[in-house]
Amino acid sequence: MIPVELSRIVFRDNADQQYIYLREIGGLRGFPIVIGSNEAMEIRRKVMDLSQLVSKEESEIEEKFERLETAQNELDKLLELYDVKLAALES
Repeated sequence: MIPVELSRIVFRDNADQQYIYLREIGGLRGFPIVIGSNEAMEIRRKVMDLSQLVSKEESEIEEKFERLETAQNELDKLLELYDVKLAALES
């Protein structure tokens, strides 16, 4: 069996038949499959849900990196203050 992935969904208004296109993972070949409108809409819904989930996870990761960067900046300031106080005590 050759692994494939969904490459696109083609919706044709007022048509009973819709098309999904699959392509080989890591290959050049692809082919269409004719399916019904209900099946095409369900596949589209699943794909949209997944892309929204990925977008949500990306935003959460970005927020975590921003918080981490803020914490790093605060830590840097504390270390600078510590160095200044240590230098004052040593002199």
